[in-house]
Amino acid sequence: VSRLLPPPDPRSPLAKKRSATLSSEVSRNAKTPKYTYVGLGDLKAGSVTNVYGVVVFFKQPFKSRGTDYCSSLKITDQSNEKIGCTLFCEKLEDHPQIFQIGDIVRMHRVKAQCFNNSITLVNTFGFSVLTFDGGVGAAVEPRTSSRSFHFDQETRSTVEGLRSWAASQSLLPTVPTIPLSAVEPKVYFDLNCQLLTKAPIDTTCTLLRVWDGTKCPRTLLKVIVEENVSEGPSVFSKKKEDLIANILIYDNHVEFANQLKPGDFLRIYNLHAISGSSKVPGLTSSQSEEVDHLAFHLHGGTAYGRGIRVLPENSSDVQELKRALEAFPSDDAEDVLSDSEFCDIWSTPPESLSLTEHCIDGERAECSTERSCSHDLQPVTLSELKRSEPGQIHHVTVQLGSYQPQRLHQALKLYCSKCTSMLDVPDDELVAGVFSKASRDPGSWSPPLCLLSGKVDVPADSAESQKRALSVHLSTQLMSEGKTKGSSSSGVRLWKKHVDWQPGTRTSSP
Repeated sequence: VSRLLPPPDPRSPLAKKRSATLSSEVSRNAKTPKYTYVGLGDLKAGSVTNVYGVVVFFKQPFKSRGTDYCSSLKITDQSNEKIGCTLFCEKLEDHPQIFQIGDIVRMHRVKAQCFNNSITLVNTFGFSVLTFDGGVGAAVEPRTSSRSFHFDQETRSTVEGLRSWAASQSLLPTVPTIPLSAVEPKVYFDLNCQLLTKAPIDTTCTLLRVWDGTKCPRTLLKVIVEENVSEGPSVFSKKKEDLIANILIYDNHVEFANQLKPGDFLRIYNLHAISGSSKVPGLTSSQSEEVDHLAFHLHGGTAYGRGIRVLPENSSDVQELKRALEAFPSDDAEDVLSDSEFCDIWSTPPESLSLTEHCIDGERAECSTERSCSHDLQPVTLSELKRSEPGQIHHVTVQLGSYQPQRLHQALKLYCSKCTSMLDVPDDELVAGVFSKASRDPGSWSPPLCLLSGKVDVPADSAESQKRALSVHLSTQLMSEGKTKGSSSSGVRLWKKHVDWQPGTRTSSP
């Protein structure tokens, strides 16, 4: 079977019809291309061939020193020969989509080379690869980004044969991944999880908040980040928060982590569980040091296959993970928040829904709010609502997905009538930080020229006396000379004046 998507034909409809008829005739007469495959034990140096193999080691694609991505893997077959493969491709999707040891790859147009007295395989022009799940009984579905590939009954038989052989040789890992509930300190493990929220810590570290539906029995490290830098929900129910793990991603994995989206299903390879960790990148004043907490780190580099892979929706691991997550009650099913919890979220006292008493002109009066609505309208779906004409009234029954603003003070904006700009109202922590920084470094003060000199009208002693003007000159040198920080009297004693009395002939210069 050759799966090929035909390119669009820009010609006339009549020409398209003739072309389609001709194509159907050619496809009936054309023969399916026949590929020959060589066993790994029969490879010859310098030959370009096609091979099958069971993956016994692999590294996720990583950026090479040039423009390509590089991935390396080691495969074997019934010959028990273990052959290393080094693949360079410009696009990530052209690399084999390997999820775990035991997966099966089929590679076309690879070249055998001799290196250190061993045969290795490298990709050549026209290289293509298919990857299959190595589990016995799993669906024989190829993983590939190619729009055209060869797949027939012979391919299916070869894959199933390799699966059975690999199972008899115990090549598949007994426990491919470990859930959070079974993690022990100081171990390296692979984790299947769903990404809930991500946030950058600094240029070399990114935080991923994930869960797999199980609870780690140990106390996990907590990392506090600003809400405005997080991507994804920032507030969860207490029960769900207990299941969330904070994973710190470092160095070369940060670039790939920045491309992830909340809701993605991930497999994280060679994750390190560190006990007693108290070092958190970007530690702020609001983040206290935590001792004897379990932290999860994905270190830099690609050793031991370290990396992150997004699992497809049709993966058996994703289906199993979804079943585990669906068993956990949603946030909507949680108990209603208490009044104190509402105060923490909204930063304002909650309003009572029952009748309340107010004082009006010194007398108590009962007040209540009643909302009336006509319920003779039938509920409609959101799709019907979108197709309806503007100005109509509808009833809908929906589930709340998200809402803005998250906090009440975010509903208010600062508006400038001159420049018509609009800014968020700063919270208490930001305002306190601005004043704290200003108080630590007051800086030098330069008085305006109007304070250095001028004339002051002196009030007359009586109606008959003449008006006088006082000319004052301040010396900036004396104002700064000998001034010490915190001196309150320096501004009074460090100045000199020159006084001119007008009108009159006498002047004084103290």
